[in-house]
Amino acid sequence: MDKTIILSGHAREKMIERGVTFQEIEDVIRYPEIVTPDSYGPGRRKFMRGDITVVVAPGARDPEALVVVTVLWFKQEQWTSEQMRDRK
Repeated sequence: MDKTIILSGHAREKMIERGVTFQEIEDVIRYPEIVTPDSYGPGRRKFMRGDITVVVAPGARDPEALVVVTVLWFKQEQWTSEQMRDRK
């Protein structure tokens, strides 16, 4: 996948809060284990790899671009921010 990846302000905040790097986000999008539709907006998808999920939407100005809406961390059947910081 050679699409441009753009981070929303919210996604940047969550990256910092959860200790996720841009390279990890890029890897999840480029080499996902699972991709599913996301119910919060048209064209949105969830890319999952390991314990990281990246929610993306098509770009408004460039439909070929992927806008990262948020970054989630899954551990022990529950998504948390606190566990994200301690994952490494």
